[in-house]
Amino acid sequence: GDPLGDLGLTVAYWNELGEPAAGEGRLFREPITALPGFPGSDELVAEYERASGRDVSALGFWVACAYWKIAIIVEGVYARYQAGVMGTTDPAAFEGFRTNVERLAAAARAAVERMP
Repeated sequence: GDPLGDLGLTVAYWNELGEPAAGEGRLFREPITALPGFPGSDELVAEYERASGRDVSALGFWVACAYWKIAIIVEGVYARYQAGVMGTTDPAAFEGFRTNVERLAAAARAAVERMP
């Protein structure tokens, strides 16, 4: 597939959604990208463009696809939990899933709206 698909997925996983790392609705409790020395996603994309020579003007599309893909995966895990096939019946283990799906879908929409 398009190499920008991989870059879009990387950007989607970067911890820059404006929420605290351990806040409710976060996918990751301690994202590695929050540690000192990690560039912002804009810096990452600029370096990718410089090093690869590829045009990244269509990256917004791939970021939106990545957020949507992750939302679908999270929703699928939650559906399996609701069906009782996840090995746990503890609702606390899955309480943030609905919030995550909504947040990721909103991030996908925002990525599309930022596209030129």
